[in-house]
Amino acid sequence: MVNYRLVYVLETRGLYSQHQAGFRRYRSTLDQMSHLEVYVQNAFMRREHVLAVFFDLEKAYDTTWRHAILRKCHDWGLRGNMPRFLRGFLESRRFRVRLGSVLSDPHVLENGIPQGSVLSVTLFTMAINSLADVVADPLQISLYVDDLAIYLSGRDLCEVGESLQQAVDRVAAEASRNGFKFSKLKTVCLHFCRLRHDHAPPTLILDGTPIHYKDSVRFLGLIFDSKLSWQEHIEYTSTKARRTLDILKFLGSYKWGTEREILKRIFICLTRSKLEYGAPVYSSARKSRLALLDRVYNEGIRLFTGAFRTSPLQSLYVESGMLPPQLRREQITLTYTAGIWGKRFLTLFPTIFESLHDEEFRYQRSRTRPLSIRAKEILAAEGIELGEVMGWGFAPHPPWLLPSARVRMDLAIFKKDDTPPVVYRQRLLELMSVYYDSRPVFTDGSKTDNGVGSAVYTDGVTLSWTLPYYASVYTAEAYALCQALKLIKDKDYNKSLVLTDSLSAIMALRDQFSTDPMVVTILKLLFDLRARGQGVTFVWVPGHIGVSGNERADQAAKQAASTTSEDVIPVRPTDLQAYMKLIINRKWQVQWDNTNEKLKDIRPRVLNAKVENYPRHESVILTRLRIGHTRLTHGQQRSAATFKLETGKKEM
Repeated sequence: MVNYRLVYVLETRGLYSQHQAGFRRYRSTLDQMSHLEVYVQNAFMRREHVLAVFFDLEKAYDTTWRHAILRKCHDWGLRGNMPRFLRGFLESRRFRVRLGSVLSDPHVLENGIPQGSVLSVTLFTMAINSLADVVADPLQISLYVDDLAIYLSGRDLCEVGESLQQAVDRVAAEASRNGFKFSKLKTVCLHFCRLRHDHAPPTLILDGTPIHYKDSVRFLGLIFDSKLSWQEHIEYTSTKARRTLDILKFLGSYKWGTEREILKRIFICLTRSKLEYGAPVYSSARKSRLALLDRVYNEGIRLFTGAFRTSPLQSLYVESGMLPPQLRREQITLTYTAGIWGKRFLTLFPTIFESLHDEEFRYQRSRTRPLSIRAKEILAAEGIELGEVMGWGFAPHPPWLLPSARVRMDLAIFKKDDTPPVVYRQRLLELMSVYYDSRPVFTDGSKTDNGVGSAVYTDGVTLSWTLPYYASVYTAEAYALCQALKLIKDKDYNKSLVLTDSLSAIMALRDQFSTDPMVVTILKLLFDLRARGQGVTFVWVPGHIGVSGNERADQAAKQAASTTSEDVIPVRPTDLQAYMKLIINRKWQVQWDNTNEKLKDIRPRVLNAKVENYPRHESVILTRLRIGHTRLTHGQQRSAATFKLETGKKEM
């Protein structure tokens, strides 16, 4: 509870550095890696050098100066019980060492943050936050907890080195003031450059010691090399992921192996997760290098399906329900880009969507494409433009001060299959008689093959809206609830009863700490209505039970869904990400339609594979039969090849 409130204050007041992404909501390691990759690729396009210094803190948690945290709280204006609690949390801590059954004398911890606590990460982030504040433009900085990197591009290496050296001195001085110490051996420098003429990077000094230059550096799990070819990272990832295939080989025995669905989940968790980490960033590598990862991906699919090595890959992907590796990388890139589209507060947003180098990359087709260009080119090829979304963010009011929504679930105790509609209507009338002085407002959302719509009905007045066709039905239902509250506010209804048939939307309102932007908007409206003395109660009503108001709202929502013209309505970012997945699935279907495989007659659609719970032996046989590559056919081919080889030897 203390950590949640502290984080809310730090985020909403803008006390965190905008370059810090460690353990912060709506941020990830991929943001920092993407920013570095795009920056370096843009510099390569301008024929510039990039010097980057990657710092390493020695014993980061153990050497954190506690007074720096309390001083930071005072400088940020935190007063009252919070600083007192933090002081008590940090002070009077002791430790003992156990050797066998013998314990040492207790020793007092004078510095450091206790590890293992939820609050420790937040306090450490507060302490290290100032390191990013001393680095100013035009230098770039990436900070993820204690993983710090500063970099700068330019044509003149001497000028870049001088600017970077000044930044290194400021960072080292600020770290010393806060009790931190950088490792002189592990702090390294990387010179990004693709120019062929001879040139030597300038020497950078950290606390009187030259910083070592390396050809490649691991940063946040990704290996960046000096030419950004990703060869070393791909080779390392391929070797690491291939080791996990031994588990599939052991568990996927032909006679007694585990079920196919379980093997598939193991492959996704252990192998595919390693192959896809950082995929939006390293996808700029050459296809010949990415093929090394594709071979591991394909081998894993063959293992859990039981198919032969000679089985056609396109049939193998459809049979297993797994996207081809290239399309999978495009899908991850698009979903990540769509997520950034809903986070305009990130420093990465202008880097991706407001780049000044789009035209230059358009004319220089031979240049390696950074993440920003690759994502835009995929969208342009499919004719897709990103629509309006409700951005992620924190609630304008502290969640612990927001009133919880009053929700009545009286009708949910009955099973709809076993309950006649007349019973529902009777119970609903009894419930509404309790709220006789409340105005009923019916809401509904509808998603059809033609589109998505929302509607509100009350006292003969029907309002409807057409949402983007990729919006989910949950978004349509939640948007209807939002519009119902706006109607109640505009009409100044004293008491209202909002009735909806969406169980998921009404259950989401119970969570006042929800991060869903639509739910946050609804809770804010409820806060404003409560402040004006207007009461609102939500009631869940099953659909299609003969309630006139509910039926009218449903009819209006379906009519709005069939309307061709769409209103400019922002949707949830997750809807846009789901739409990106749908785009790639359609692209996969087009590729499958253009193939001529035996499996196509059995499975014309790429996403109609059903979960099979057959024993391993039967499952492998069925898979091979559907693909058309069985032991019988392969046995005949092998016998013919063997006969031909033996005949040739005899003739010799």
